[in-house]
Amino acid sequence: VAEGEDDKVIQEFRTHMEEVHGIDYTVEAVKQILIRKQK
Repeated sequence: VAEGEDDKVIQEFRTHMEEVHGIDYTVEAVKQILIRKQK
């Protein structure tokens, strides 16, 4: 689990998803995922 500043967390999540799962999410897509997870 990544923790820290929003921009750092988003970048770490994007890097993980691309390297491990082969999915290249946009910054906006990641923000939407994180917003949904908070609910």
